[in-house]
Amino acid sequence: MTYLRTCLCRSSGESLLVVFCDNEGKYLIDEKMGWGSAHNIRLDMAHLFRRALALDAASLVLAHNHPSGNCQPSEDDIVATRKLAEVGHVLGVEVVDHLIVTRDKAYSMRAGGKF
Repeated sequence: MTYLRTCLCRSSGESLLVVFCDNEGKYLIDEKMGWGSAHNIRLDMAHLFRRALALDAASLVLAHNHPSGNCQPSEDDIVATRKLAEVGHVLGVEVVDHLIVTRDKAYSMRAGGKF
């Protein structure tokens, strides 16, 4: 979580980091793929999956920050994650988890049963 906090919790706006993994679940690369305001992120889903396919990634982990300090997912977070997981399934790229991080806490949407 320290790495995610270092990457994501430095700005006042939300940002999304995507960790791409191979077919054995091993780390390939991570990239920031979405930026926004204090309450939302703009993400180009097609770009995300084009990048995953170009890397031959079999899975990915999404992580974004909540500058408010509340790590509970919003309804928009839940809907967007489910949509990403559905598209990933069709393309053969598993969305393993979506983590929401703050300076003090983290929330796993997978463990929380949100998708």
